Amino acid sequence: MFFAQLPFIIYKFSTIGVNENIWIGTLHQNAGQISVLFPLFLISIISPWFLLYGRDFKHVIIFTTLIMILTFFAIAGEKRATIFLVPLWLYLCFSLLLLKEFLNNKQFFAAPKAQALLIFFILSLGVFYGSQKLIPSLNLDEKVGGEISILHVFKYTRQYLTRDYIDPLNNPIENIDQDKGIQLGRFAVIERSFSYISSQNIVHFLFGYGASAMNPSYLLGPDRSDVAYQNFGIRGAASNVVRVLFESGTVGVLLKFFWFTAVFIWLLNTFLNKSNKTLTFILFSAFTSHCVFFFDFLLYSDATWCFDILSPMYFLLLALAFRANFYMDDRIVLKNFLKTHLKIY
Repeated sequence: MFFAQLPFIIYKFSTIGVNENIWIGTLHQNAGQISVLFPLFLISIISPWFLLYGRDFKHVIIFTTLIMILTFFAIAGEKRATIFLVPLWLYLCFSLLLLKEFLNNKQFFAAPKAQALLIFFILSLGVFYGSQKLIPSLNLDEKVGGEISILHVFKYTRQYLTRDYIDPLNNPIENIDQDKGIQLGRFAVIERSFSYISSQNIVHFLFGYGASAMNPSYLLGPDRSDVAYQNFGIRGAASNVVRVLFESGTVGVLLKFFWFTAVFIWLLNTFLNKSNKTLTFILFSAFTSHCVFFFDFLLYSDATWCFDILSPMYFLLLALAFRANFYMDDRIVLKNFLKTHLKIY
């Protein structure tokens, strides 16, 4: 699935350029956020593999090549979050392994870990530089290959995430009711959503407005994509927590937080206390993938939950982690586990 995307991404970049609205590899949907969530999900599997099994120069080449390809996938989709999220996920994986080894009284920072940290640092610099150069809005000239500025990146990011309807980024010269391009920033959407629901009566505050409140159903006609603005006066890229808040209220949000937290605690506790390398890899990948879904739920979008692109792989990975932990002790290798319990021959 991953390598099938590569020729399409290269063709898109060479013919269309950096664009978030056209082609996300071969993935048949139009949620541009998948352009960065898909790479993050794969990084959540590739990085644990490299940290646990990377031993020689060949592994370094394979790992760095895959990270570069995944980063290019996100940049070609014009996902500005790439500049921060890819390095963040690399360091998240590294920190988790250090924590495990520290708690298990192993050598805390051996030479292989120093090598991995150096590789992650170099990759992070490459991602930061490449994102600024290739994504127009992240450089001063607003074009591919424009002049880079770290100060501009942080200033633009703050403005983009917190912008109001009248912010200059929106070019608010048209009627806000007619121009759907006038939107709130992601953080502003979350803040206004919680402010709105907290001012409603107790029933709506606790249980929301029902399952159709944020649903852009085709039955609503040409304005279906603007249903949140029509119902609640909120328009912008909304994370899944906003949808849950309006459709099932604070009770729904708390229940989903409880589920996320329960899975977090189980995965982390089991990961930190297992010594079998194969089981550690499965739990490691499941935990970091869980972080991707939690980040998307809380701050980014609802693409992981409303489009069946990543969710089948995610729940398969969780199921594998739970089942492997139940049947697999330190004397069982993965081959026997798969043959005996998953019927894979």
